[in-house]
Amino acid sequence: LLWGAEEPNYRTNITDTFDIKIATLRCHKSQIGDNPSTGLEEWLRERHKMLAQGEDYELAEAFYRVELRR
Repeated sequence: LLWGAEEPNYRTNITDTFDIKIATLRCHKSQIGDNPSTGLEEWLRERHKMLAQGEDYELAEAFYRVELRR
């Protein structure tokens, strides 16, 4: 799975783990700087809602799935 692809072809439900994702990001100043209240949670929630459009869950993470065949 490749994250950040322009045309993702695989989505996974992160509705139940979104709060853990936010808490984890807040632990890493390299990801959010010194001010954890910069609107990060709201921005990510809207982005993950958009990625879940058309699915039967609220929030999604999107990837490009590469299948390797032997």
